[in-house]
Amino acid sequence: MSEVLDHKCPSCGASVVFDAGSQMVSCPSCGTNFDINEFVDRVEDFQKATVSYNEGANDFKSGVLEEENENQQKEVIDDEFQMYTCNSCAAQLLCDENTVATRCPYCDSEVVFTGRVSEQLKPDFIIPFKHDKEAAKKALKDHTKNKFLLPKVFKDENHIDEIKGIYVPYWIFDYKIEGSANFTGTKVRHYSDSEYNYTETRYYDIVAEGDCKFYSVPADGSSKLDDSLMESIEPFDYQDNKEFQTIYLSGFLSERYDVDESEVDEIVKNRVKNTFSDELANTISGYTTIHLDRSNYKYYDKNVRYAMMPVWILNTSWKNKKYIFAMNGQTGKFVGDLPVDWFKFIAVTLISLIFFAIIGFAIFLR
Repeated sequence: MSEVLDHKCPSCGASVVFDAGSQMVSCPSCGTNFDINEFVDRVEDFQKATVSYNEGANDFKSGVLEEENENQQKEVIDDEFQMYTCNSCAAQLLCDENTVATRCPYCDSEVVFTGRVSEQLKPDFIIPFKHDKEAAKKALKDHTKNKFLLPKVFKDENHIDEIKGIYVPYWIFDYKIEGSANFTGTKVRHYSDSEYNYTETRYYDIVAEGDCKFYSVPADGSSKLDDSLMESIEPFDYQDNKEFQTIYLSGFLSERYDVDESEVDEIVKNRVKNTFSDELANTISGYTTIHLDRSNYKYYDKNVRYAMMPVWILNTSWKNKKYIFAMNGQTGKFVGDLPVDWFKFIAVTLISLIFFAIIGFAIFLR
């Protein structure tokens, strides 16, 4: 069994790719399009693995993996890299230990390392790309429009150093939470008499309780990508999820998770807790301000799924500094920080100060 899977065109034998625009499999060589169902994974393409989820219980069993052939050996270079052979040109591919899908640099064949999908958890589902590379380029261009403080040279001379479509590994959590929260509420009243203006503030202890079920809370399973950047491109629409098939990876990069679900569990709990606290606070009315003092929550019915999400990563540079942007490959949501022309910023600030000073002086002379 080969661990390198290269999806070939039935018409001409060239490597095929998944086309985000048509949601079909496309052959760049002969231009033929195929339905996804023509490239369904075969059982023999994978090492057999069983995954056990203890759904609806407090304890979660992360999974037990049983390899079909325990004697199967990889040609290991070191702890971080491994060598594989391209099925199309027989070139030796040196890959990071977490690489799942890549392109052969010699013959441009799209390859998937099937053994690496099943060595850990095979994804429960995948959300395919809906936006292609050109859409990501346009999104970056639109992102720089009407940004007055953006350096002109950045717009004129900026080039995309690197753009890549990546299926990012995600852990998807379901949680039920229940409990109570203590808030301090205030009621502020203003009044006056013939001599003074008064402000009266009264404080109240408030207790709110309830329960809530959270579905599909995502957590990035890759240590190589910035978590805040990945959170910024949320949400994903889970109604578009598909059964995982390796053909969706063809034409894109992909990595398996290197952050275990137990490592992000607390992060997800904090997201759930903060949202639940906000929802409890929204049930309280009639106060000027509300402040959360403490909470006592319990978590139940934990369920975790492993998924692949589509993300475009764009790297640009200006003045020897890298700027990283990300786009949700499904929804098109685009995020990323832009540089500031400090000369423009100072000039605008000074002009504003002079303008308000003139207005203030004119009012003073009246």
